[in-house]
Amino acid sequence: DSNMSPYATALKIGTTACVLSLLEDGRLPRNLVLTDAVQSTRDISRDASERWIVRLENGKTMSALDVQWEFHHLAQKHLRHSSAETNWLLENWGFVLEAIPHNRQTLIGGVDWITKKWLLESFVQAEGLSWDDPWLQSIDLEYHNIDPRRGLFFSITPGKRISDWNNGVRRASAMHVPPANTRASGRARAVNFFQNCNFPYVINWDSIACDSRDFLVMGNPFETYNDEVDRFLSKPRTITSATEQQLERPN
Repeated sequence: DSNMSPYATALKIGTTACVLSLLEDGRLPRNLVLTDAVQSTRDISRDASERWIVRLENGKTMSALDVQWEFHHLAQKHLRHSSAETNWLLENWGFVLEAIPHNRQTLIGGVDWITKKWLLESFVQAEGLSWDDPWLQSIDLEYHNIDPRRGLFFSITPGKRISDWNNGVRRASAMHVPPANTRASGRARAVNFFQNCNFPYVINWDSIACDSRDFLVMGNPFETYNDEVDRFLSKPRTITSATEQQLERPN
């Protein structure tokens, strides 16, 4: 599910950037390669015992936390002091890895799966529910509601370390003003256009479609596609949609 915590998003992007930097510099040892990374991710997410054992390409097994610690140690050795952001990431990466087995409560509001698990467990205990109660599915979904007035994530008060970060990086303008140097700029133009008309549309990360027949592909994430989107939106179109065509057919 999507991250609600800016702290979790920063960790996800930052740790990925660190590991990619290590990979590009030839710093990653072969003994950390997983046999099947996709399957390991699924196995970890479903492991209620929280042992999180993964199988390595060399035939050995290792806990996912130990794999993370190995990456962290390599990043500390080779990337520390490369930037202030990297130093922040390394400090908080280590903080999270230490807290998961020893002081998980400090990560509520910062790490989403821990926050949501705590929220559901608290609700089950308070209401005397069983884990198959459909009410919990509603709670699960409402955790990810991005409306601050309704989303359950926004009702949680984290510790100072995480709270200061989450509050410090939030920008209300980001909900309306896209990055000006990526395809998000062109995509935002399309969103604004289609929300103010009756044309059926689909907008994906890398494409725009009108009425499922007219497509604009935006393959490069570092291009704005502003001109291309403007030309696409300026095409003459009728409001007749596939849905209306279906309604016009005789039974």
